[in-house]
Amino acid sequence: MKNNHKLSKKHAVKAHHFALAPHKAKKQYLIPLEVVNAVFDEKSTSTRAWRKYLGLRKKHLAQQLEISKDQYSRLEAKKKPSRALLRQVATAMGIHVRQLDF
Repeated sequence: MKNNHKLSKKHAVKAHHFALAPHKAKKQYLIPLEVVNAVFDEKSTSTRAWRKYLGLRKKHLAQQLEISKDQYSRLEAKKKPSRALLRQVATAMGIHVRQLDF
């Protein structure tokens, strides 16, 4: 488990560097280092980390998903939501599902 943690973070740093030179990246779905750190160091879910990074409110995302704020909070607390649910959340956040599912 520890090796995966280091490997994932290493790839995230590499992706962060691609963001500095996007002309070299071919359809990369980049994940900001702040999001990666929140997930791995702070034990946050990727959904929560992205929401905070993007400066979005739970209420706003709940409205976009047509669910209550409480339902959104439960969704955000899940460690591994379904792919279909992740796709909906990613669309509401304005990111690609691959950026949310790591």
